[in-house]
Amino acid sequence: ALNEMNQVDAALADLNQALEMKPKDARTLERRGLSYYKQRNYEAALADYNQAVEQNPQSTLALSRRADALVALRRFEEARADLQQVLKLRPDDFAAEDRLRYVQGQLQRAAAPPPVAAVPTPPPAPTPVPPQPLLTRTNIFIALGGLLVLIIILAIIGKLMMTRRSD
Repeated sequence: ALNEMNQVDAALADLNQALEMKPKDARTLERRGLSYYKQRNYEAALADYNQAVEQNPQSTLALSRRADALVALRRFEEARADLQQVLKLRPDDFAAEDRLRYVQGQLQRAAAPPPVAAVPTPPPAPTPVPPQPLLTRTNIFIALGGLLVLIIILAIIGKLMMTRRSD
């Protein structure tokens, strides 16, 4: 009950006392393993679950919880074996099936070759702009227009000078 109320330290004290009175009791070891698991002390939880499975190899609870501790320790091969054993004992355990799929996915990811890093492609080189030729139709018309304007200006200046000389 203390475990369920997340009073893990108090639960551990009671479970340790119970194990002093009745050492190697599989159910008490399972419960203490859960307390250690809740504290994220996965190695201690695993040790208790190992003893519980030794005492009762058919305990789907001990096998299932041991698989959880093994997953937390990233020991997926061992977790897979425990979950497969749970499913042999209880084929209708859908939670164990889900957890087994997760473990198998982790194993597949670990076995997959590492992704090949994409080689960064350099940015495309700017396309050089060919120089524009000077003798284009537009440039010729601009030059002729400028020459015409210059001739007109010179003609006006010449006329003005001639009229000033005659005055």
